[in-house]
Parts: sequence; structure tokens; C-alpha cells
Amino acid sequence: MSQPGGVGAPPRNLSVVNRPLVGALLLCLAVGASAASLVLAHDAPADAGAVVTVRSLESALNAHDSESVVGLFASTANVQNQHPPQTHEQIQGWIDELIRQDIHLAARGKPSESGTEVTWRIWLDLQMYRALGLAFVPATLRAQVVNRGITFLSIRPDPDWTSLLSDSAIT
Repeated sequence: MSQPGGVGAPPRNLSVVNRPLVGALLLCLAVGASAASLVLAHDAPADAGAVVTVRSLESALNAHDSESVVGLFASTANVQNQHPPQTHEQIQGWIDELIRQDIHLAARGKPSESGTEVTWRIWLDLQMYRALGLAFVPATLRAQVVNRGITFLSIRPDPDWTSLLSDSAIT
């Protein structure tokens, strides 16, 4: 025979629960959840999809999926500080050249967000750097994202990336 409240004991009669206490607890949970959602909404960037879009760009470039990369760009996009507007074909050509260079990006740390602009430190891996004996170079990716479409994109190696070259690679 089991002890009262032990294994095999019948369940408590839930009908004797203090209903006003349960109601007060549910109200507290609802108010707490509403307050938490307000705090989270306040902390979210103006275009919360900007980082997601840049992550999608990183994945599509690393997969060498030209169609997916181009699909992330807005119709009025421009790249690498060229004079806008650039045609879809010009952007496609730039992306195709990156893929021919066997591009791979790896985000470093967290992005910096300012409105619709995302700036992210990355490791940039291209065939031309591997030919010089470098597996990657430190770089900066800067993207302007509006309504989940990239309107501007720049991927620039750090200005001092050549300091990574060994003396033997230069001669």
C-alpha cells in the first residue's frame, strides 16, 4: 500500500483550486508577455529582415547559387559604389565573376546595424587570394536592405590585406 501523496496516490481534486488565485496568475502571465513583446519590438532594428537577407546572401554565394543571389537584389540595386542605376545584367555579371573566383564568405562576430544598413566583418575567400598563398583575407560587407531587397552591396577587402602576403609570395 502506498503512502498518501506517494506513488499510486490518486490525483488531487483540481476542482478545489483557488480560482481567483489562478485568474490572477494568468493575468500576470499575460501582462508579462505583453511587456516582453514591447521590449523585444523596441530592440528590433527598423528592418529586422536586413540581417536575415544578408545571411541569405552569404549562404547563396557560398553555394554558388547565382539565381538565388540575384533574387535577393532589388530592381534598383547597385554594387561596389558604381554609379547607379546598374542593369540587372551588370549585377549578374559581377556575381558570376565572384562565383568563377570560387567565392566563400564567413561572417565574423555580429553585424552592425544602422537603420536599413548592415555592416559585417567577414573572411573573404577567392581563387585570386588562394593563388597568392592566402586562404582568406579580412574584409567588410556592407549592404543596404529595403523591404528585404538589397539595394546596395559592397564587399571590400581590408586596405592592409597585402600585409598578409609573405615575402616569398611577392617575389
